[in-house]
Amino acid sequence: MLKNYLKIAARNLSKNKIYTFINVLGLSLGIFGSLVIFQFIKFHLLTDAHHHNSKNIYRVVMNLHLDDGSVEHEKGSPYVLHEALKNDFSSVENVAYIGQQELTLSVDDKNNLPTQFLEKEAAAFIGADYFKVFDYQWLIGQATSLDTPNTVVLTEKYARKYFGEENPINKVLTINNLQPIKVVGILKDIPETTDLKTEVFVSLSTLKTIIPANDKSFTEWAWFMKSRETYISLKNNTSKTAFEAQLPAFSKKYYGEMAKYYRFQLQELSDVHFNLDFGGKISQSSIYLFSAIGILLLLVACINFINLSTAQSFKRFKEIGVRKTLGSSQAQILWQFIVEVGFITLLSVFFAVILAYLAMPLVNSWLNINVTFKQFFDGQMLVFLPILIIFTITVAGLYPSLVVSGYNPIHILKGVTKNSKTGLSLRKGLVVSQFSVAIVLVSVSILVVWQIRFLHNKDIGNTKDLIVHVQVPDNNQIETLKNQIAEKPFVESVSFARRAPSSEKGGSGGTIKLLV
Repeated sequence: MLKNYLKIAARNLSKNKIYTFINVLGLSLGIFGSLVIFQFIKFHLLTDAHHHNSKNIYRVVMNLHLDDGSVEHEKGSPYVLHEALKNDFSSVENVAYIGQQELTLSVDDKNNLPTQFLEKEAAAFIGADYFKVFDYQWLIGQATSLDTPNTVVLTEKYARKYFGEENPINKVLTINNLQPIKVVGILKDIPETTDLKTEVFVSLSTLKTIIPANDKSFTEWAWFMKSRETYISLKNNTSKTAFEAQLPAFSKKYYGEMAKYYRFQLQELSDVHFNLDFGGKISQSSIYLFSAIGILLLLVACINFINLSTAQSFKRFKEIGVRKTLGSSQAQILWQFIVEVGFITLLSVFFAVILAYLAMPLVNSWLNINVTFKQFFDGQMLVFLPILIIFTITVAGLYPSLVVSGYNPIHILKGVTKNSKTGLSLRKGLVVSQFSVAIVLVSVSILVVWQIRFLHNKDIGNTKDLIVHVQVPDNNQIETLKNQIAEKPFVESVSFARRAPSSEKGGSGGTIKLLV
């Protein structure tokens, strides 16, 4: 029976090529939009979900309560916090400190000539317990590899970057032309679905060789930097609520009377990516919004299919009347049209998947994600596609199939084709719904474009194109450098800062404002 259904479906669709093309095109575009949004949502929901103990991992963040009643949220933490947590709480299993730092790394080639690499985002100083908290796949080395001072662990990608195809173990890198560090481990490349983007892991003890050991950032509890974060893993018998109940006393111990301003809290690892107050990348509400848009796109495509199918069905009255007169039941005709809808849906899904895959490089750039071939066709996708197909066939095919299979053969053969008020009302409602959803989506798109243009054209108080940031290796001759630059006729003013404006990274640098 199914074989006959498929033959009839193929014959009918080939006879009505324009109708088939329009339906496949409409459904393909709707499914394409849903697939792209699914990949976008999946990418964000899977961020840092690969750590086996993720439910027990927390970032220690700070809420700074000011006298005017406002609250500032700080994702960074004082350097001294990680040692205090380890010493003061028996319920803490491990403490992971990570301090991202802009570093210049140099490697000597075969002729002992240094090649320098400026790492703005990839390098970090990490505590000894970091690899006990977070999961990485070790190719060479182990979690305790960075217990030794002046050592570094690299990912495969960065090992090749510095040393090519040579064995990197025991090779030497030099930090800021000051401190040599030895490669003691190699990690498999980190997944794209992570906010922990470090590729160069330097032992924490090395930090004090490039920053003076008496620097206040090592000792002051009020010294926060967004690039320095502290994560902890709690023992299985400890709840977040119970641990946070102890934090006010902990703050009182180290901040004294200032503890009323400094209030620590735990942030679940699963919340880090979605909490905009603490530097998250996207809000949960945005995920819900994109989910709704994906469903609406698919519904609009299905409604368009329903309207075209019911309109096309009037051309098949005689076929239906003859088949019913010859003994076909309503159920058989219903299944025949369901098979046709399924045929169109499968074709649409096939073209939509190809289009979505080919468009992923553009989508990655546009939506600021990085979905690879392996991630595109992963287990979640293989589960999502059957659900999508069943949903589309049910929504797009059920009503037209019921309408067509329900025609009275006597009325059809007599040429009587009355439309019920219910059927007309439903079709009118579908058309109105389709246009309403389209208007909403177009309006939202226009609003977003206006907002982006406003952000790009807003006067922020200075001319960015006339400001240059220059990295300097150290502060020893900083005043001399400042005076020499200021003497240039094209320089209006010079200022120096430990980090660049709007940057979360540490490091010494200067800002030069040029005359217009």
